[in-house]
Amino acid sequence: MRTEATGDAELVLNWPKLFKEIKIASSTRQRGFAMKQILVREWYRFYGRCRFSAAGLILSWREEHSFRFWVYMDLVSSGLALWLPIDIALRAIILCLGILVLAAECLNTAIERVVDYQSTELNPLAKAAKDAGSAGVALTALSTGVAWVFAVIGLV
Repeated sequence: MRTEATGDAELVLNWPKLFKEIKIASSTRQRGFAMKQILVREWYRFYGRCRFSAAGLILSWREEHSFRFWVYMDLVSSGLALWLPIDIALRAIILCLGILVLAAECLNTAIERVVDYQSTELNPLAKAAKDAGSAGVALTALSTGVAWVFAVIGLV
């Protein structure tokens, strides 16, 4: 399976293939060298994926007002979660949910882009897809709000 975006031949580690490459090496020194080559190759793949993710975040920041809005809300929420004397588990939940809202907004942006790319005509299925993506963001944000309600109740 080859993708244009990453250029990787495989998107997941093929452990049996990796172990087979290591077994082929006859000596311990060659096995160490083979393992080093595999680790270097996988590191470059990971680095490439991080670059593509960063490009997606930058694009979302530059072109999506709603993404910037949620980043600002997340900064306020995270700052309060770290400043207020709330339980560490609840603090971790609030921080993770803030990141999840940003992830949902990125996925919503991707859905909107694909729908707009496919057709610029008004279509009830396209509207349904965009509305479902927006609902996903709203539900994720609502879950963050629920966590904050429990945090405030715990402070009282």
